[in-house]
Amino acid sequence: MPSREPRARRSCRPGTTRGVALVSVLLIVALASALAYQMLSRHGLTIAHSEQLLRGGQAREYALAAEAFARQLLAEDWADEATRAADTLLEPWAEPSAPFQIEDGELTLAVVDLNARFNLNGVIGKAGPDNVQRLKQLVANLELEPVIADTWADWVDPDSEISAAGAEDETYLLSVPAYRAANQPAASTTELLALRDVTPDDYATLGPHVAWLPETSLRVNVNTAGYEVLRALAPGLSEEEAETLIESEREFQEAAEVTAQHAALGNSVAAIAVMSEYFEVRVRAEIGDTRVTLASMLHRDPTTGRVRLLARDFGRDFRPIAPRAGENDAYADDTLATR
Repeated sequence: MPSREPRARRSCRPGTTRGVALVSVLLIVALASALAYQMLSRHGLTIAHSEQLLRGGQAREYALAAEAFARQLLAEDWADEATRAADTLLEPWAEPSAPFQIEDGELTLAVVDLNARFNLNGVIGKAGPDNVQRLKQLVANLELEPVIADTWADWVDPDSEISAAGAEDETYLLSVPAYRAANQPAASTTELLALRDVTPDDYATLGPHVAWLPETSLRVNVNTAGYEVLRALAPGLSEEEAETLIESEREFQEAAEVTAQHAALGNSVAAIAVMSEYFEVRVRAEIGDTRVTLASMLHRDPTTGRVRLLARDFGRDFRPIAPRAGENDAYADDTLATR
């Protein structure tokens, strides 16, 4: 009887073995290629992420350097006896300047005089009632509802009593979600958006003319204030007279000089100043496709010239006004609040 070759031996032919080996090699190559692709992709993302972080860090440092430069300008302005007594739009800190060119980008700097605006916290305190009327005049000049002044006064005053056409907790607790009136001085102009019936459009109209300052007095620098704010101080100031005042160089050294030339401002002499203490520094630093924006509030002591940092806000939208152009106590980094 003829012998039979084992079945297993018959199936393991040389051609079949080579085919299995080839498929195995192809699978290993495909797997290795996939792993290599994943590694390269992740490596590329890591490099891009690191580059973005590096540029962001560089842009942030450039922004802080621009803030320090602005502080130096303000300190030097006070140190110069010729410009110490009054602040005007003709001084170096207020002069428009072109963007600074930096490596792979540019740096834009502007210094804003906050004393040229209406201090929203001025509606509380001794002169509060008079300043509420001035705020009403301001919103009326901007063709907004004067009731905004009453609701704002109730928002920041310390009591819960509704005044005139204002609003207190009873109104805001009916909102969804419910909230209460602040009943304390404001720490941001954006608090206007929390008021009853104040729309984003209203805020966009009013915002450029107001500021929050860490004091309850109202002292508007007539050398730098705009048309709407000046007319809010003196409703009797005619449009023509206000335009003439705005278009002049305005280098008043004392409030009495202003009232002598513009009698309509006489009733607001207590709210008039010729020197500024509060400033906002706006910076935009761009490196490649990375952008950092910074808004810093500074206070310059009128007796010592020392410039302090009150608040710092990274990421706020940069609103171009005409771009304007510390190692001693005049611009020491005394941070009261950082945002």
